Formats: sequence, structure tokens, C-alpha cells
Amino acid sequence: MVRTISPPFGTHKSFLDPLLTSENKPYAPVRFNELVKERYYITKYCNTSYLDVGRISPHERGIILSTIREELEERNKAIQERIDKYKNN
Repeated sequence: MVRTISPPFGTHKSFLDPLLTSENKPYAPVRFNELVKERYYITKYCNTSYLDVGRISPHERGIILSTIREELEERNKAIQERIDKYKNN
């Protein structure tokens, strides 16, 4: 029998997280939404499964997300330059 154990950083609740946000709202739902969005973006842009992304450490996720962000910014900049080029002609 094989057991799959989720790492503690893959959960939506951690004892290291604060209980409330600065607006006195529960922090767990906010963090859960952030984790889901992170996993979605990595799944979408890295062509990997949602479950596999859950096994990636937070540090690796941060690096992947910053790389995705940089690539999207470069792509949008190139698109905007082309649009400006064609507008000026």
C-alpha cells in the first residue's frame, strides 16, 4: 500500500500563518485562494498537472512564478512595441 503524504506547505492551513489579516478577516481562506491561484498559473504556463504543482516547495513555486511573470511582461512589452510601431506608420 502506497501512501501519499501532503507536505505541510501544500495545505491551506499552517500554524505559522497568522489567524487574521490586517483587516481582521480570517487569514486561512485568503491564503488558500493565493495557493490555488499560484498552482493554477504554474499549471497553465508550465504544462504540468495541478497535483504535481502541490508537491513543489514554496521556494520553487516563487521562482517559477517570478519567471512566468517576467516572461509575460516581456511578451506584453513586445506586443505593445509592435502595436505602437504599426500605429506610427
